[in-house]
Amino acid sequence: MTKMVIENCEQAKNDATIAAFVKLFETDAVDGVLDFRTLQEPRYMPFWKSFYITQLVEGGHIRFVYFGTSLVDGYGKELTGQIATVEEFGAAYETLRKINLRVIEDKTIQYTSGSLDWLDKDFRNWHRVNVPLLKNHETHCLSVIIFE
Repeated sequence: MTKMVIENCEQAKNDATIAAFVKLFETDAVDGVLDFRTLQEPRYMPFWKSFYITQLVEGGHIRFVYFGTSLVDGYGKELTGQIATVEEFGAAYETLRKINLRVIEDKTIQYTSGSLDWLDKDFRNWHRVNVPLLKNHETHCLSVIIFE
């Protein structure tokens, strides 16, 4: 369960991996949105394991379209194809939903940081950037997460 989320976090903005991704995104984005076909290019390969893609579905819920391998390892659970729930994300659910809405509807870049708490692990800090992604003529949210 996510215990804390800090929006517009400088730590996330200053993370070297996130900064490298954002630089590449800014080079390739058209009108502030990255095309899914561009994301599949080899230049983006170093980030594939650290990103997830979400889309808005009926009722304003969020579905995980893709959940990268390092995220599965770090989070301890595969979320590809699943709908985000309050039970899974706790108090952070509304923040996750709000950030996804901003990215998808307003086509903005959002930076966040937080920590995860597992039953058998200590807190684990993460930093994330969320950017708009065009896939099948629909805007999704592409997020790159880096664990400390």
